[in-house]
This record gives sequence, structure tokens and C-alpha cells, in this order.
Amino acid sequence: MAKEIDLEAILAAVGAERSQEAPAASEFGQRLSAALEEAVGFLRKEGLVEVEDAKAAALMTEVTTAGLDARSPKQLMNRVVHTLIESDLVEEVYGTDEMLFGALRGFLDPA
Repeated sequence: MAKEIDLEAILAAVGAERSQEAPAASEFGQRLSAALEEAVGFLRKEGLVEVEDAKAAALMTEVTTAGLDARSPKQLMNRVVHTLIESDLVEEVYGTDEMLFGALRGFLDPA
């Protein structure tokens, strides 16, 4: 049986406190998040993906995290599309992979 770790007790034992604030996002992270917010909004408006309004913010966090975990621009696109397709926060995907890549490219391609 796995023991549950008491993070608060560990932090107290070493004289540290748990920060309640999220770490500040890098400039790249902020720009990526803004671009993905526009992109996902476009995908929703065009009917390529269906996302409930109540789940939109959580989806943005999920796709931004996926993008930030990428090691290259190509992998970023792949991770974002894969996340959109596989996410439990997305009700339905109506666009093909190619349609999603094409739409995202317009928002994420620096050229």
C-alpha cells in the first residue's frame, strides 16, 4: 500500500512554505497562451471543435502546457493537435488532423 505524502508536513519540517501563487509564465509562455487562445477560439467558431464554455479555460491550460512541453515547433503543433483530439474537455472534434494543423499554423507559424 502506497503511503500518502504530506507535503505540508515536509515543507514545515524544512522551514519552507508552500507558495499559493502560480509561477510567472515566461514571455514565450504568455505569447503561446495568447496565440492558442485565439486559435482555439477560431476552431470553435469555425465548428472544427466543440468545447463547452465552462471547460474552455481548462482546455487552454491543457493545450498551452502541451505546447510548452514541446521541443520543436513541429512537435508543438503535433502536441497541440493531439491534445485537442484526445482531451476529455473537448466534446467533439469535427475537423480532420490536416484541418486542425492548417488552422493552427495560421496562429502559430512565425513566418
